[in-house]
Amino acid sequence: MISEDLAVEVHGSNSAWYKAWVIDVFKTNALCTFENGWKEDQRVPFMRIRLPPEYPSNYPYKLNEDVEVKSNTTPCCWWPATINFVSGDRNTFSIVYKYQNNYNYTSNSNYSVDLVGRDRIRPITPSTFFHPSVFYKIQR
Repeated sequence: MISEDLAVEVHGSNSAWYKAWVIDVFKTNALCTFENGWKEDQRVPFMRIRLPPEYPSNYPYKLNEDVEVKSNTTPCCWWPATINFVSGDRNTFSIVYKYQNNYNYTSNSNYSVDLVGRDRIRPITPSTFFHPSVFYKIQR
């Protein structure tokens, strides 16, 4: 089992953020293993790695706010999106995905819309990428 202390998110070429763990560190990149082994271990440049964000569970989302939405597919990831409707109880949101290559996209539309609950949405995260100095490698 890998320690959650080494959990990160890796920015995919499709603009989604995937959960991973750092298992080794090099001068300009880190070797990451991905959640549920959906992808082979990969050396990822530090500029595509961030710590999982922290955010309050009662965050007051607003109409037209940019957010990240957790997919309900495997592999699980976070997609950039915009809120285009907020329910009266403020627990259900209609969102429009920013990119056409997300899990809900169909070739018949220019965008994708989905209804999601508060448990699958988080504020947009200003990306603070890793730097080699974040890690201290112990040689055995």
